[in-house]
Amino acid sequence: MDKQSLDGAPNPEIPDTVLSVEIAPHGEEVVAWRQRGRGGDRADRTLREITVSLPPRIGDCQPGTPPFVAHRSDSALNAIARVDSAHGAHLAGLSALLLRAESVASSKIENVEATLDDYARARHGNKSNDSAVSMVAATRALAALISSVDGGCDITLDNILAAHHVLMENDPSERTHAGRLRSEQNWIGGSDYSPRGADYVPPPHEAVPAYIEDLLEFANRDDVPVMLQAALVHAQFESIHPFTDGNGRIGRALINTVFRRRGITTSVAIPLASALVAKRESYFDMLAAYRAGDAGPILLGLSRAAQTAAREADVSARRLAEMPEEWVRQHQKATGRAPRAKSASAKVLDRLLTEPFFTTEEMEESIGSSRTSTSDAIKVLQEAGILRPLTPNRKRNQVWAAVAVVDELEDLGLRVASETNNDPAWRDLQIRVVEELRRRDQESLARLEKLARSFAASPSIDAPTVSLKVMTPVSKQLSETSQRLMSPTFERLSRQLQEIATSRLDLQVPVALPKGVLREWSDALARSVQVPPAVREVMEAQRALAESGPEGEDEDGPSVGDR
Repeated sequence: MDKQSLDGAPNPEIPDTVLSVEIAPHGEEVVAWRQRGRGGDRADRTLREITVSLPPRIGDCQPGTPPFVAHRSDSALNAIARVDSAHGAHLAGLSALLLRAESVASSKIENVEATLDDYARARHGNKSNDSAVSMVAATRALAALISSVDGGCDITLDNILAAHHVLMENDPSERTHAGRLRSEQNWIGGSDYSPRGADYVPPPHEAVPAYIEDLLEFANRDDVPVMLQAALVHAQFESIHPFTDGNGRIGRALINTVFRRRGITTSVAIPLASALVAKRESYFDMLAAYRAGDAGPILLGLSRAAQTAAREADVSARRLAEMPEEWVRQHQKATGRAPRAKSASAKVLDRLLTEPFFTTEEMEESIGSSRTSTSDAIKVLQEAGILRPLTPNRKRNQVWAAVAVVDELEDLGLRVASETNNDPAWRDLQIRVVEELRRRDQESLARLEKLARSFAASPSIDAPTVSLKVMTPVSKQLSETSQRLMSPTFERLSRQLQEIATSRLDLQVPVALPKGVLREWSDALARSVQVPPAVREVMEAQRALAESGPEGEDEDGPSVGDR
């Protein structure tokens, strides 16, 4: 990466390495695998071993943060705190709007798409749009998790599970897993029927409780810079992938939960997911960099996303503050007079910032007026252009929306996305991630080539055979866009790495070398890392079981693995 600032301007005072936040890279281990039920092609059905990722222990880690990165993080936190404290009179309305904006954008990152009208209808019981139902659940889950740490309470597993239950309880395919840590192996990308060709394989499900315990130890510390803590908690959670589904949305909810617990916010949730959805592939690349041992990209990315979101949230706050007066003008223009104090129309207008979606029955109860008075007020406000119906064919339980608030909610997401897409800092970050992961893969290739030459030079004598497994190329975890950014040289390097992996090393070969050399080969072929002690016990128990167990059935025999 050229020596540039994150604003894109040349800055020779900032060396390339100043942006790195070094952490232990994820380890890898080969474990036994079997499908639970038959599916996929023969390669899926006969797969017997997979390479799982083992995130490092972070409970007691203290990563160093370079001054430039620390400055960016602090600037983002200051912007967040200003939004939370500067709009007291309209904070309830702003809080509700930002909470919806964050949950809707976080859902979009997972390709869960629905219009705001569908969202409002789903919020009031209409389940015809599954994506909208999921978005509503995401809002409630986010609110539940953030509020669980009000007053500085610790983040707990029980509250994470409760939020996940809220998120997934209405999902037909996932409701049986709602609020539960996974009891099976999962993976990202590749085949639908096995981890074959997966981009990332999280740790085995038996290791998840120990990993979560370690994560919570780190998440509840008060001696770590706040933005760094939020970034590492999020990235580590995504690496653990503790649920069968919903990991991304709960993981991003933890970012705002850390902010609330540490007192950076007291009422609002910053919609940083609106920036992340605009740079979805860059965001995933930053998580890949974290797994490779550099937390700098995800820390800088979240800092940038939070700062942009906070700036645009401040714009939304000012617009919300202007809406009540504008509504009075619209009412006066439509009826010839302002709404009378304490009238049903005035009471409805007073609630629109915090209740922009409602049914007639809900508003009747909220303002304490009769059904007739409430219905008449809504009709007047509809004619004035302040409200619009979302379920025009209903006679009862009609869902209404405050036009200006809905428009602002949508515009907030668009503004954050536009600012993010036009921000050169994101381009610089993605280039940096690609170059760093390329460098790490080149180092892996050099080690593998050395091993291949050693194999070629070794005499073949009778000796026990060993199976040497090749570590997953870090570059495989990159998004398609980043892979297209690779130079032709790197493309050749990737092909060469695959060739070595498949044709020269992933074979049983006679070994006639001293044990020290064999250990060197083994260390070069697999990343090892310090993991929580309970995780190491799980992995050793699995290895012992695999070594003592009988040979597996053929592809037509019983299957006992998990996804």
